[in-house]
Amino acid sequence: MRRCSVFAGKPLEFWNMIYLLKQPGRSNMPRISEHEIEGSMGPMYHTLTGTRDFQATDPRDKIFSLFGITDEGLMPVLALTGVLSSNKNSFSMRLLKRAQRDIADFAQSINKTGPDVDFGRNMALKADYNKDHMEVYRDFTRFMMRKPPRMLDILSHVQHIGNPVGDSFPSWVPKWHQPRSASLIGGIGVYLSGLCNGHFRYFAVLQDSPFTGSSIHPNTLSLDGYYVDRVVVLSAVIDTSVEEMVPVEDLWNQLFSTSFFPLARHPNTKGDLPQMAFCKTFSAGFLGPVATAISHDLANGRENLGQKYRAQAHADAAAYLSLAESNNSTQPPIEFASLRDAASRGSLARFHRSSQTFSYNRKVYLTQNGFLGIGPMIMNKGDEVCVLFGGRVPFVLRRMHDHHVLVGETYIQDDEIMCGKLTEGVRFRNQLPTMTFHIR
Repeated sequence: MRRCSVFAGKPLEFWNMIYLLKQPGRSNMPRISEHEIEGSMGPMYHTLTGTRDFQATDPRDKIFSLFGITDEGLMPVLALTGVLSSNKNSFSMRLLKRAQRDIADFAQSINKTGPDVDFGRNMALKADYNKDHMEVYRDFTRFMMRKPPRMLDILSHVQHIGNPVGDSFPSWVPKWHQPRSASLIGGIGVYLSGLCNGHFRYFAVLQDSPFTGSSIHPNTLSLDGYYVDRVVVLSAVIDTSVEEMVPVEDLWNQLFSTSFFPLARHPNTKGDLPQMAFCKTFSAGFLGPVATAISHDLANGRENLGQKYRAQAHADAAAYLSLAESNNSTQPPIEFASLRDAASRGSLARFHRSSQTFSYNRKVYLTQNGFLGIGPMIMNKGDEVCVLFGGRVPFVLRRMHDHHVLVGETYIQDDEIMCGKLTEGVRFRNQLPTMTFHIR
């Protein structure tokens, strides 16, 4: 019951999608796939996300069972032609979609020539029971990152519940046979941390990842990106019950030597109160309000999404601060009229729900240069926050002697980093040095 109350209800969403696909007039529904493939539930990544908490007698079937109900499984040539565009109705995109359909039709005509012909199918999309489940998950994870347009969404599913060092699994391979321990930050696709505007054939920069054949070092994932900062202090794991508010003030005291009250500005905050930035961290910025409205606004497009929900996240945090202030006898009358004005437009219930959703089973942390963030439950002091090209969110890495360990995805309270502006500076203006991270 605890998991169902906090996490987004992916299994329920999955069965609801199956129901809706069987209803007449479903053509008016928002589509998660660019293609209409008979018998398909949609893209493999979305279906795998929806079935993450499902069980399988053979853990390999968590992957193999998708091959007959997903786009890439039924028409594997689509894995060769994926694209990412902000304008799906542009002339060039319409031409590309037509070319994709022609390629798919050509592949189907070849496959009809014989029962053993399977043109365009990658080895990771073949049910090979000679592999153990680690190899199946590893090869599938590499395939999902390697296929165009090379996005790292699948790495958001890495959720360690124990020390990954010395584990039989490489740290970058999600354990699909285990249920989620936390809600996804990069799963909705709101943030674009490792992406930027410009003409890139591929977004992620992978080394030693041939599309056909095997990697030289199959258990090592080599990705390009850049270092952001180092974690210097962090809280205990946040595991409050559903009925309780996230203990914001107690967590503040675990990170800072100054008290939460009285509210006061800090010269290094860009217009925000430090306490305001701290509160917004728990809901992963504007992701919290977006997630509560996902069924409404994302179905109608993403125009002005960031601006609208940034304001909503600010108002919800203000609603919490206003209530906390009124309950604190040591707080003098606050002089920030704008905070109280924002609080009138916010929702304390939404702040509670979104902060619970995205902070549960995570830690809040502070970096050497003063960034606030929430990260995996196993993160430690000294871990590094890095951006990997092609990732929607930053990742926490742990530096070892000659490689890194992937600790998990993270949110950092800085729009320049989360929305890709810093990545634009890195890729176009060499604002920070890039490096190849060898992750095991």
